[in-house]
Amino acid sequence: MQSTSPPTTTKVGLKYGLYTGLASILYLALTYTLRLENDSLVSILGTVIAVVGVVYGIREYKKLNEDYISTGQGFGLGMVVSAISGVLSAIFYLLYLKFINIALANEMRQQILNLYEKQKMREQDMEIIEKMLKYLPEFFFAGSILGSLIFGLLVSLVVASIMAKPRPPFE
Repeated sequence: MQSTSPPTTTKVGLKYGLYTGLASILYLALTYTLRLENDSLVSILGTVIAVVGVVYGIREYKKLNEDYISTGQGFGLGMVVSAISGVLSAIFYLLYLKFINIALANEMRQQILNLYEKQKMREQDMEIIEKMLKYLPEFFFAGSILGSLIFGLLVSLVVASIMAKPRPPFE
């Protein structure tokens, strides 16, 4: 008789991180193509995609593990989903701003410069800000990953706590 190895949170997390990341990339591409990035209702969909990815990942692991999952396993799995999807989305966003829609990155830079000019910043400070804004896509890349991890931490804690069903100790 062939024994099957139990599922791992990492394997399920990688799978759902990839799915969630691809869904996020599709969402970002459509949002920017249709120029809906400033629509607050549309931006909620990005949050929903991230939450659904974590929920479905935890749900699948629980199903594969005889309907048991500890809070720690759920949290870890949710963090893997969030990290993978966050990195994939951030890579897409970086490539999008640097190579696909350079005009959007320039528009963002100009909006930021306009805000600082309205505050009557000194010329020296404006020069420093302009130098920093050359790396705007890279800042968005790092911020996107960090944001995904922080949001993933919160979502994973909540979802794992709700969906947890620890295995009885004497089973």
